[in-house]
Amino acid sequence: NEEMARLLGRDRESLRAVAVSTLAVDDDADRLAQATGDAQRAGGHPVAVEHRYATARGREGWSRTAIRSFPGLGCQGWTVLTMQDLTRDQEALEEQRREAEQDALTGLLNRRGGDRRLTAALQRMVLSGPVAVIICDADGLKQVNDRCGHGAGDDALVDLARRLRTAVRAGDDVARMG
Repeated sequence: NEEMARLLGRDRESLRAVAVSTLAVDDDADRLAQATGDAQRAGGHPVAVEHRYATARGREGWSRTAIRSFPGLGCQGWTVLTMQDLTRDQEALEEQRREAEQDALTGLLNRRGGDRRLTAALQRMVLSGPVAVIICDADGLKQVNDRCGHGAGDDALVDLARRLRTAVRAGDDVARMG
């Protein structure tokens, strides 16, 4: 329909013969293809899957897609997709997650975010090898706060966070645990 064509940034006619899995991004294409196969075996019952999609202009969004297959004559049939755009919902969830796991002062991961990333790294360690963890303490911060005020202590923490972020590799994590 026109709304789906608008959402994907494509013309309506081009969507009639498109492979369903091409509507998804990266790993989600496999999940969408699996759901399409499941729908073809579901006897007309819809199968739903959430996935990322890409528009013709390269913008990425999120969709909940209900897939329903109707057998036709011979080997041909119809597959009908109903896509519900979840992009705003996913963006709001990501913002909530970021706020829940990011230190407001320094922009670093907070304890919750650091714990989650460390747990994930330790689980991946079994497959990918060793994990390095460095823990440091900002000695003297209480004295800075006492002598110069909390604004100066905050400035020192922000500066330390900046220095730590520039000292690690892209993809490495830095967290403020205290």
